[in-house]
Amino acid sequence: MKKIFTIIASITLFIGLVVAQPDGGIKGSGGDIGGVGGAGGKGDDGKGDEGENDTLILSKTLDFSVCAGECFDITATYQGDSVIDDGDYYYSWSHSTEEKQTVNFCPVDNQTQVQCELYLRDSDKGDKLIATSITITVTLNALPSLSAPLVDQEVCQDSCVQLSASTGANYGYSWSAPTGLSSATISDPMACIDTSNVMYIVTISDTTTQCSINDTVMLTAKQCGSSSVTSIIEQNQLSVSLFPNPVFDNLKINLTNNMQLNSFFITDITGQVVKEQHQDINTVRKLDVSNLRTGIYLIHLETSQGQFVRKFTKN
Repeated sequence: MKKIFTIIASITLFIGLVVAQPDGGIKGSGGDIGGVGGAGGKGDDGKGDEGENDTLILSKTLDFSVCAGECFDITATYQGDSVIDDGDYYYSWSHSTEEKQTVNFCPVDNQTQVQCELYLRDSDKGDKLIATSITITVTLNALPSLSAPLVDQEVCQDSCVQLSASTGANYGYSWSAPTGLSSATISDPMACIDTSNVMYIVTISDTTTQCSINDTVMLTAKQCGSSSVTSIIEQNQLSVSLFPNPVFDNLKINLTNNMQLNSFFITDITGQVVKEQHQDINTVRKLDVSNLRTGIYLIHLETSQGQFVRKFTKN
């Protein structure tokens, strides 16, 4: 009888070490094992199990708008019951190969949705999905149309010329060099120059979407008296042209009159240098500008017969 009582007591003690949990899981000496519909805990391997409340919250609202060509950072933040402090976790984005928590997104017409997933990397058992974000849809608002781009002009010294920027419904205007302008907030102001060359920059904004685009015009002051006829003819013969313009990838430089190209640099409309070359330049007649963002640029050419500035548009 004493042996039988001992066996029954041992069985009772073993059952007492294994207690059913309220969420359907079982708590044992190896850690928490998530039950059906329940949140898991941290097991022997130190890695979290997926819980029912696991999700990723993105730093952008469900549906929002950006202007065409605009980029932004987006961050995924984990919220849930899983333990993700240990282990090799990574983020998988629908639009990027980067596995970082924060990535940059430049939406285009055929890619306007963003989603992120959080995975636990496991080369033995296969990567495990921990959490998924909602899908965000980005609306692309078109930029104002440059239906009639500004054209560089030669203007007689101490005279005026009327400028004419592209027009459209709900367009607003802001000229960045208001000196010499009859108005800095209309599409077609009068520009008066003295003996100096002037470059005007106009920001054209869609007042509905707040999207904007810039256009530029260079006014070159010239003498219009009889003494300047010869110099004007000579200047016209020193032709420097760019094509195609607008350009998508390769910009060709056409120099006449046996002109030699010594160096060049390209600036955006803010004056920042985005591309330059100062050595082994004379044989260059085609420039790769495919990596430039859409917009208006100035190319500054140093030649054997003087300096030239030409404007081009990158599509």
